[in-house]
Amino acid sequence: MTNYDQQNAITAIVSRDHKVPYLISGPPGVGKTKTLVEAALQILTTHPDSTILICAPSNSAADTLARRLCVPAASSASRPYVGPGTVLRLNLPSRTFAERPDEILPFCYITPTPTGTSTFGIPSFAELMKFRAVICTCQDASILVTANATNIAMMKAESEMMDTFHRVSDSSVTRHVHPHWTHLMIDEAAQSSEPETLLPLSVVVPYPLPQGYRSVDPVVVLCGDIRQLGPVISSPEARDGELDVSLLERLSQQEVYASHSNARKNQKIANGACPSDWEGPFTNLIQNYRSIAPILMIPAALFYEDTLIPSARDVELLKWQGFPNPRIPILFHGCEGEENWIDEVSISWYNSSEIEYINDLVQSLIETVVGLKQKEIAVITPWREQVWRIRSKLRSNNLHAVDVGNLETYQGAEFRVTIISCVRSRSRFLDEDRRMNMGLFNERKRFNVAITRAKEILIVVGNGNLLKRDPYWNGFLQIMLRNNLYRGPDLGLETTGAFISRLESTIHRNEEHDPEEAVLRLAGALARETLRDD
Repeated sequence: MTNYDQQNAITAIVSRDHKVPYLISGPPGVGKTKTLVEAALQILTTHPDSTILICAPSNSAADTLARRLCVPAASSASRPYVGPGTVLRLNLPSRTFAERPDEILPFCYITPTPTGTSTFGIPSFAELMKFRAVICTCQDASILVTANATNIAMMKAESEMMDTFHRVSDSSVTRHVHPHWTHLMIDEAAQSSEPETLLPLSVVVPYPLPQGYRSVDPVVVLCGDIRQLGPVISSPEARDGELDVSLLERLSQQEVYASHSNARKNQKIANGACPSDWEGPFTNLIQNYRSIAPILMIPAALFYEDTLIPSARDVELLKWQGFPNPRIPILFHGCEGEENWIDEVSISWYNSSEIEYINDLVQSLIETVVGLKQKEIAVITPWREQVWRIRSKLRSNNLHAVDVGNLETYQGAEFRVTIISCVRSRSRFLDEDRRMNMGLFNERKRFNVAITRAKEILIVVGNGNLLKRDPYWNGFLQIMLRNNLYRGPDLGLETTGAFISRLESTIHRNEEHDPEEAVLRLAGALARETLRDD
């Protein structure tokens, strides 16, 4: 089942209502990929002459698209079947068979090699033209360019053939040359660099036909979250040249999207629904199916213009004696132990105080939270050395299944419990962190990724007196203090009504407050609505 917002996005894409790229945006857990797949399925079902190129920045994301489109879950047994002769999962020959999921192998093209082994390949041109949809990574779209299987090459050839063999003496007669690729859909588009996105765009862009010819423009759909991690660009010079800005983010800033009455910053949620003007070439998905409301209130307030609606069904309010506020399963544990560094291949950082606390914390959660399994806990940290040391410490206590890793590897993942280890405690290293594009300080997209992995419990371990200098962390700490979710050294922060979201107001609606706190929350709510009206 799709919700109202998803249905409207699908309708707009299938009906070809827009002449500019159609954008689908939203935080983790709102069903962006589901919306894209359902739109593709409806196009294949209702438009028999269409051919779709579906791309993603990574093989894993492309495999997910192939699996969801071609291998429906048991709950989706009534939906139309998409067979191997309809969809091709295109891979580079250099990709190993061990890397791909078994269930999508029937949708891949495999060719023998002179050595007697097999490898991924591309079918003959005639066979390629029979597929209704091709799924590949953005970079692997270059295979189609090399094979001259682009709209420019094919439309040019067709128009020249018509000029050569079917001349028309009457100049008023219009001849039609239709593009082979009628749709381009790119999932996780915010993680793809602009040059990377241009590869699949070069496949579908139409040939500029001469006078007397007519065609239709392909539909382009970009789907992702510009408030999460963007393209991974190592070079500081390239980042200075904004190569770390995706095409999705750049388009989102254009007036046709940003100034529209239904842009996320202009949206208002009323009675659990979002009044919509669906003439805009975009959809902001707002119903979140991942996290419980208390966890969702943080990204809703800090990053998503207070537009998110909690709709998760398979989550619950877990009980743990370590929560300062038992009604909200969130904790910020202030830890001011200094970090240290190790220089092997490159400099990396660790914080022994945080490691010790996290070890005790995980053991307490496993022992006291009913039904919680080790594999349902993730420990996220920005530095490799911290990952290794936390992992080693946990394994020494038979906590082998706890997932520990760098922040970048968790985009798209979800866990019942997320623990964030911030590591950094001394301000003199912050400039170098920023130069190297590392850490969680003044890194709003990394910060957003970190706090949106949790479904039921979110715990942050870090130095609040350092982090409060960052405006986003300052807002986070305001929420922590206001809701009695902070434990640690005094932060010297005056509690304000900043970042009071509707979700936070709803959580406290039926509680009794002292007069000062009541005034604070009322002022915050009034400021929220006033700023939104402006």
